[in-house]
Amino acid sequence: MLLGDFNRLRYSAILSFPLKQIAKHSTRRSSILDKIYTNVDKWYTQPVILPPVGNSDHNAVLLALVPRANVKHVITPRAYVYRSSDPNWKIFLAHDLKNFNWSELYSTNSCEQMLKYFYTVCLQ
Repeated sequence: MLLGDFNRLRYSAILSFPLKQIAKHSTRRSSILDKIYTNVDKWYTQPVILPPVGNSDHNAVLLALVPRANVKHVITPRAYVYRSSDPNWKIFLAHDLKNFNWSELYSTNSCEQMLKYFYTVCLQ
């Protein structure tokens, strides 16, 4: 599965693989910019387009697995997470960290507790 914001991507390389684009509704104005390419489209329900998250000008896309009873060959999916190097996201992160109320962090008694609290906040 390959998914994301494809408003500047040249599609020819993707279309040379046996992948099907399954996001069928607009995600920004009347355009489908946030796309999902997969070769196992029968494993997923039709993507649902949701309102934007935060200040985004793109709608969110929700994709769910078909219930296991309806899938003949089940393979456990793996998620790959990578850190974005987009400068805009770094600015958003810095802004969120700056505006968060850290008073509970400062009232902890040890570095270990501070670190645990920090990661709890960041991973929520």
